[in-house]
Amino acid sequence: MELNRPSVLFCERLPFNDNYPNVLLDSLHPNWQYVDEQANLSEPDLVKIIAFPKGVAFTIQKAVMYTNGVSGSSTPIVFGTITHGAEVYQVGYQWGEQDIGKSFDKIKESWRFHQAPWQSIEDTNYYALPRAEFW
Repeated sequence: MELNRPSVLFCERLPFNDNYPNVLLDSLHPNWQYVDEQANLSEPDLVKIIAFPKGVAFTIQKAVMYTNGVSGSSTPIVFGTITHGAEVYQVGYQWGEQDIGKSFDKIKESWRFHQAPWQSIEDTNYYALPRAEFW
């Protein structure tokens, strides 16, 4: 698939997965507003690597649900590769948020996915995802 809008690749200081040390963000990602704050820390959490134009190839290889051992909250992340010119980048993209109200009300379809850079329109549906377990 291709990116439908410009996106930026960052190297994370503490990646979710060492095999995919980079994080992809774009202006529609919920974490975009914190990019400057995270990049300007004395020890930055994010370091900009490259900005990709629209049309760059992105291949999803797997999706994982990570669960925080302290809060118990879960984060879905898709992992894949971006090919740009002769370079191939290993990428993680944090995608999806759980509506806490729906979750407390025991509604299985409580996960919503913001418009990812490879999507041309936002999907406003809610989905049921498997519950992540601690390991």
